[in-house]
Amino acid sequence: ETPLYLFTYVGGTLWAQLALVRGQASFVIPIIATVGTLVPIIGGIVVFGEEMTLFRLLGLGFVLLSLFMFGKPPSKSQEVQ
Repeated sequence: ETPLYLFTYVGGTLWAQLALVRGQASFVIPIIATVGTLVPIIGGIVVFGEEMTLFRLLGLGFVLLSLFMFGKPPSKSQEVQ
């Protein structure tokens, strides 16, 4: 009886490695970070019935905004030559 989380963890790790092999890391890593943040939050809401209070929504928004900001490519003026 192998727990379901073991299969999902191994599957997620393999998916992330495959994505890194096939794509550019600067594009793939923010996606992996966002999914890795959203899955436990959605799981907590669906499985454990967690409430999404205003402060939790604001916290989630700040986390997603920071992932977006760190994940976007640098502008031409910021590139190191």
